[in-house]
Amino acid sequence: MAATLTGMTPIDVSNPDLYQSDTWQETFARLRAEDPVQYVPESPDGPYWSVVKYKDIMTVELDAKTYSSELGGITIRDI
Repeated sequence: MAATLTGMTPIDVSNPDLYQSDTWQETFARLRAEDPVQYVPESPDGPYWSVVKYKDIMTVELDAKTYSSELGGITIRDI
């Protein structure tokens, strides 16, 4: 698995184990502090960008022209 620009190994926040083990809060706190926007190249659903800070999420959500999955995207599986 590739490292991000910060050197942090990407964390697949779509992994159900994160929620079943109830460790998601610590994981998201670390991501917000150390690597709030990271590319996750490998997941069962395909590669994706993980954005975990509110301001960054709102930037993405409100700018569909720049941040679009029109040319492809992923659908997260129902678990």
